[in-house]
This record gives sequence, C-alpha cells and structure tokens, in this order.
Amino acid sequence: MALYYILNNINIPYLGLSKGKMGLSLFYFHYSMHTHNSVYEQFAYELLNDIIEDINDEMPISFSSGICGIGWGIEYLAHYGFLKENTDEILNEMDLQVMLYDSTRFTNYSLYDGLEGIICYVLSRILSTRQVGSSHSFDFNYINNLYKTCKQIPKTEQEQCIGIFINWFEQQQISYSFNTILNQIYSIYLKEVNYKNNWQKYLVRLANNQLANL
Repeated sequence: MALYYILNNINIPYLGLSKGKMGLSLFYFHYSMHTHNSVYEQFAYELLNDIIEDINDEMPISFSSGICGIGWGIEYLAHYGFLKENTDEILNEMDLQVMLYDSTRFTNYSLYDGLEGIICYVLSRILSTRQVGSSHSFDFNYINNLYKTCKQIPKTEQEQCIGIFINWFEQQQISYSFNTILNQIYSIYLKEVNYKNNWQKYLVRLANNQLANL
C-alpha cells in the first residue's frame, strides 16, 4: 500500500488532514521512520510542498478538510522532529485566514468541522517551539474573543481542547497531546468509511507505536 501512491502517480484531489495530502504526508513521514527508507520521506515532503503551494483563500477553515487541520499537521511534524523549518514562516498566513472567521458565531463545537478544531490549531501554534523574534499571528483581541466564546459553552458540551484552552488562558498551564488529537480525528473518519485497509488506519498504528517511545 505504501508504494501505491508513489508508483501510480495517483491524483489526490484533497489537501486536508482526514482524507487528503496532509494526512497522507503524515503517514509517509511515519512510514519512512518505520522502514528507515528515505524514499518515503522524500514523497512526504513532495506532498507537503504541494499542499503549501495549493492552499488558497477559498479553502474551508475546518480541522478535517481545511486550513486548521493542515496547519495543525505541520505543527505536528515539527513537534515530533520530522520537520525542521520555522513553522511561523509557513503558517502565519494561515493564522490570518483563521482570524477572519468570527468565533462568536460558531454553533458547532466539534473537532471535525467546528470550534474544537479551530482551538486545536490555535493551541498548536501557541505551543510551537520557535526561534527568538518569531511568533504566531494571533493577536490578543482574537485570543480574548476566542476565550469568551469558549467560556459561554456549557461544560457538558465542551470538547477536550476547548477545556485546555480555557485553562491555558486563565492559568497559563497547558497539557496537550498531539497524538491524542491524531487518534481522535481518524477515529471519527474511520467510523464513516468501510475500508478495512487504508492509510489512515496504518498512520494511527504507526504513530501510536513510534511516539510511545519518544
């Protein structure tokens, strides 16, 4: 399966995390680590470059198929050492795109295509290890409005990252697991499809095995 996309030059029409090039790039980075084969790493970088070139203002904001999931995936790669580039240089434009959306108007709080997904991306940017003088583009007003929106959500309806974000804003304390989020997004996706063998399932398995040792 790992060679399928490489040998057949398969056209992947989606850019996003759940079923597009971003998720497939994560798979090939992990598979390269698993096999110690740089061919897979090279293909992962090619996918990543395609994504960065093709992102546009018309893309949805969602975590599953939009810019928040793509941005989170890039921070995921940097967090676990697959990517050495300065993520601020790659993602600041995406930050600005995300800020165009009024968080107070969200009524969907889910990870897949709601407020939880936006919070997951924002947290990944806040947590990013960055060079001196480098920063994300989220200004105080945006962060403050995001906090107010989250606080208005009943605790019984708050998803994991929403609670983490509130705790970070109030106490400057944070406990955030990229791998937990990875498992959550693909568990949602895999419930919707009937394929027994797909890269999403193998990505989760590889990530869980490899990251447990880091």
